[in-house]
Amino acid sequence: MQLCITQYCFNKLYEQGATSDEVFAFCKELGLDYVEILDYDRFWNNDFEKEIVGIPDLLEKHGLKMAAFSTNTMFTGEDAAEREENVKMALRALDHCEELGAKMMRIFGGYAAKDDDLVMKREWVVSSIKQFVGVAEEKGITLAIENHGGMPGTAEEVIEVIQGVGSDNLRAAIDIGNFLIAGQDSLEGTQKLAHLCTHVHAKDFKLLQDPPKEGSRAKAALKSTVIGEGDVKVAECLKALRDAGYDGFISVEFEAFDVDSREGIRRSVKFVENVMP
Repeated sequence: MQLCITQYCFNKLYEQGATSDEVFAFCKELGLDYVEILDYDRFWNNDFEKEIVGIPDLLEKHGLKMAAFSTNTMFTGEDAAEREENVKMALRALDHCEELGAKMMRIFGGYAAKDDDLVMKREWVVSSIKQFVGVAEEKGITLAIENHGGMPGTAEEVIEVIQGVGSDNLRAAIDIGNFLIAGQDSLEGTQKLAHLCTHVHAKDFKLLQDPPKEGSRAKAALKSTVIGEGDVKVAECLKALRDAGYDGFISVEFEAFDVDSREGIRRSVKFVENVMP
């Protein structure tokens, strides 16, 4: 397994005015060699299309390599035209992924609430991915669909989507924390999905005594924490992945933005580094 970090960890730093140059310098300060690149405009001077040409030089400047490329698709909206726009977004992202030389692209299915028609939303996700998975096959890029707390959210739902699409170029990006958002135990979800895993996010939440937000699929309210300081069974999940034969990237995803980001990221990286098999 190889440790890396997702750019999303630095969301608060970007809000405070940090540049990707400064963020990548911090990555190297942390002793990291790999970073997961996101195409979110707010990380790239509000114009990723313009900034993408400078990313390879920026990575080289700081002695970093790209572990994966990630985009932010949503195929669960009731508006068919909106879903079509997200298919076009995925196609553009595949071009960007190819331009950057990445062989894996993380995607989302979309959001889904507790009382939504989850079967219908799953069908929308499957039919949407089918429209661009052939392009991924042609480009030699593996799509990694994340259990992003919506659809798919549980391990079983991720498996259903992958089977429904029916392509070897669609695999799972396991976010060990996000299983809790869908009401599933993190270790249970990881064990069930490990055989299809191509990328991993290490994240942590604290289960609170309060009920979940209205519409949430979680069993209780959740609070993002520094990794290793919540209720996600991080070490056990990583061991389960290793036991299933996974030997890819473990991407730190710190989201406790009420904590000083630099300190929280440092503690999160150190914890994952220490427990990673």
